[in-house]
Amino acid sequence: MSNNSSVSLHAPDGTILAHQVVLAFCDGCGGIGSRLLSSLRALPDARVEDIPLQLQGPIEVKPAFDCPGDSKPSPVLLRNIYDGTSTAPTVSAICLNCVVPENQQAYLVAALLAFVHRHHHQHQQQQQQQQQQQQQQARESQCPSTMLAVVAAMIMPSALRKGAHVLQYSGASLPPQLSSLPRIPPTTKVQDGMLAMLLHAINTTGQPAALIAVPGHKPGVMSSLSDSADTLHELAHVVGGAGLLSKATFDAHVAEGLKPTHNWFNSAPGGGELMYL
Repeated sequence: MSNNSSVSLHAPDGTILAHQVVLAFCDGCGGIGSRLLSSLRALPDARVEDIPLQLQGPIEVKPAFDCPGDSKPSPVLLRNIYDGTSTAPTVSAICLNCVVPENQQAYLVAALLAFVHRHHHQHQQQQQQQQQQQQQQARESQCPSTMLAVVAAMIMPSALRKGAHVLQYSGASLPPQLSSLPRIPPTTKVQDGMLAMLLHAINTTGQPAALIAVPGHKPGVMSSLSDSADTLHELAHVVGGAGLLSKATFDAHVAEGLKPTHNWFNSAPGGGELMYL
């Protein structure tokens, strides 16, 4: 039997991870989170650098969506967002554009959190060595102080099926736009296997994080994603309005061009074992 605990995630040498990390995955509500981060474009005074991340170890995933203009989409993509001529990203968006088999979700989540911790620590060291304190304070004032923000659509009980909700972990700070949102009750059932695994790992490791979620539903067919377009736009509005995307914005035209690479919906996370927050 293969040892899946050896699964790890790697970036090219010299890759920098911002203090603020936004994470999305192929949720069971039509892959809303992945579609959001796949559809970002830089504002005129900014740039987005796409860095495919490499999974090593006994795990096999393939892209869930084809992205317009990308002949070979990456299952795990780091999108670093830079402000103007800055040499360090203000926000790092990690897009899991893949459906992870249930028996491999825990190993990918562990590899992902280890990757974030490792590169965040390296970034802190580089800041201390290369940047003046005043520059560091100015950069931090332009983005929220939450280190990891998980953005997703999730199936919610009827009482929560209106607007976005938020949940904090380990005292993570929230920008005003998010701190005013209603909290997700701890009695809420998580019916998405990948989300449940992420939240469990975040909670047990003490990772400062926040979940920003909008109510969603399982799409009827994967050949058409139009029935979940409103959910996608709602999540984009909340995440962008809170400043979590820095100088990038959601491009609806790019989102409309995303196409499923295969009929992955039947194996998408959702509707499996339940977990309480």
